[in-house]
Amino acid sequence: MQYVRPFRGVVLSVLFGVALLFVGCDSGGVNGGNQPPTVDIAVSSSTVDVGTQVVLDGSGSSDPDGGTLSYSWSLNTPSGSQASLSDASVVQPTFTPDVAGDYTATLEVSDGDATRSASTTITAESAQASTTELSGTISSDSTLTADRNYLVTGPLTVADGAMLTIEPGVHLPFESGAGLYINSNSVLDADGTSSEPITMTATNGNKQAGWWEGVFIFSAEPNNLLNYVEIRHTGSGSPNSIGEEAGVAVAGGSALSVTNTTIAESDAYGLYLNEADATLDAFSNNTFSGNADAPVYIPFTNIGLIDSGSSFPDGTTVRVWGTTITGDKDVTVNALSDNTPYRFTDGTSSIGVATGGNSTVTINPGVEMRFAADVGLHVNDGSVLSAAGTAEDPITMAATMGNAQQGWWQGVFVFSGNANNRLDHVEVRHAGSSSPNSTGDGGVVIAGGSALSVTNTTITESGAYGLLMNEADATLDAFSNNTFSGNADAPVYIFFNDIGMIDNGSSFPDDSTVRVRGMTISGDRDMTVNALSGDTPYRFTDATPAIGDPTGGSSTVTINPGVEMRFAADVGLYINNGSVLSAAGTAGDPITMTATAGNAQQGWWEGIYVFSDNPNSRLEYVEVRHAGGGSPNSVPEAANIGVSTYSTIEVSNSTIKDSGNHGVFCDSPSSLTGSGNTYQNNAGQDVAGCQ
Repeated sequence: MQYVRPFRGVVLSVLFGVALLFVGCDSGGVNGGNQPPTVDIAVSSSTVDVGTQVVLDGSGSSDPDGGTLSYSWSLNTPSGSQASLSDASVVQPTFTPDVAGDYTATLEVSDGDATRSASTTITAESAQASTTELSGTISSDSTLTADRNYLVTGPLTVADGAMLTIEPGVHLPFESGAGLYINSNSVLDADGTSSEPITMTATNGNKQAGWWEGVFIFSAEPNNLLNYVEIRHTGSGSPNSIGEEAGVAVAGGSALSVTNTTIAESDAYGLYLNEADATLDAFSNNTFSGNADAPVYIPFTNIGLIDSGSSFPDGTTVRVWGTTITGDKDVTVNALSDNTPYRFTDGTSSIGVATGGNSTVTINPGVEMRFAADVGLHVNDGSVLSAAGTAEDPITMAATMGNAQQGWWQGVFVFSGNANNRLDHVEVRHAGSSSPNSTGDGGVVIAGGSALSVTNTTITESGAYGLLMNEADATLDAFSNNTFSGNADAPVYIFFNDIGMIDNGSSFPDDSTVRVRGMTISGDRDMTVNALSGDTPYRFTDATPAIGDPTGGSSTVTINPGVEMRFAADVGLYINNGSVLSAAGTAGDPITMTATAGNAQQGWWEGIYVFSDNPNSRLEYVEVRHAGGGSPNSVPEAANIGVSTYSTIEVSNSTIKDSGNHGVFCDSPSSLTGSGNTYQNNAGQDVAGCQ
């Protein structure tokens, strides 16, 4: 049975002030009837000031068998301490604490056969044991030092022009409702270290979210700094001008650097910027945890400062409220640690302004952006959105969690003609809820006069179109290897002048069409129309497309084998003065020009009309069906194929059928050449007026 010596209160209270008894674990065992010793540690005081000598006493230890004891002491010291024992083998060694913290002394006692050990802890406090209470206004430069104890009892304000310096190791407990306020032109310099962080927290016994208000910055001074600071238990309230509770809040027009800092257990946001012109001068390697709302809530103007090295809890988001990046700024959006997404809310985020500026926002691979209802991302005149992910690490733009549905958020709208706008390896999902200024709804929308490259990108579950070009002068600078699915309207809606950009490597859903708006290809352009994957057809609608301008120009449109073109009611295809339509299929892979799905009837669409004397226009292995529903004013008879005066076309090995009038009509003098054609079920003549 282990022996514990009674507390020697009377004697040791005189000699040392405090006596502590410990019984350690037996490191030996009974050996020939030997009983292990007992361990008794007494200390002069369990709490001392830094610089006060501590006496350790092991003389109360004993051996039940009356043997001689030997002593071996060790001392574990806090970070930064150089304190050591006077002699580790004597019964009463001493040491002097040199920094504040806990010192753990361990004594091992041996009787030669068995050993036992025990430990005790001595807490060293700053030399001044008294507490300095802080509240009210700091009106001149002041420094808080680690050798003092502090208590913030009420609102503490740093007045205009003053600097508050907080040294490493300072501990600032705040009473309920207290807070720290840095006024205009004043400075907060809280610069801790990794080994001696600054702590701002609740008073003892009150470590709970929402105990004190937090740190509020109303100063634009670039020297405002939180570095290696721990801020906990905040969010009880905020000044009226801030509007939201937070552990740390930066007001409009103010600035702060936040690095290597922990903001935790706020009853509201962790870090909050309340206006578009609030500024983070630096932000890196910070840690957020246990905050009731988002760990970070910032304007879009500051999104580029959030680094990939900071840590956010699982299931949280960095919340971004919509504002406009003005001027000529370059902003890079980083992928966040642990796949934390950005959550866009409270208004649309815009790159640049419509009246000018040349800002660039670069989105790095792996970034995940989640958008609230009817919120969008706009790229304005002269500015650039460069969103380039990778196959392994795509960029994601989608609805907020729990709202994965068609048409949840607005989408990406490009109002800039800058050729550097691009989406590459980007997933755009759940957009198409609405559009600005009647632009038209879509997951991605290119406005008139604007340009965008879309490659290796997925656009899915739009409440409207997938990709929409809303004016004839909107431009696709590149389009390849894209995927569309689940969009409520057509996956792609483009103008005829961009039809050649749609590649055969992109993927479209079954039974969908690439919708083409009719317009005139002017100037001298060469364009090739590709057969689409999955036998997806082009659907021509809204107006008749024309190759070349009637007043001049010499454009060429080449249609590759396997292309299927479906025409809405009363829509046709015109080849104007000097221009060329070269539609050459093969016997195994013909080109098809017919009515829109469900409208396979004579005379549904207008037909192909040639107003060009260029001899290179031809139809070979082409099926022209269900046209002849009307003709331009200059051609007197409707037909599947109409040739105007002084115009020519070659038609070979083609099928012309189901016309609402003639199969082919020539308005003399004109020329039709070719052979091997098949005519079926035309309401008028198969060939009329042709020589």
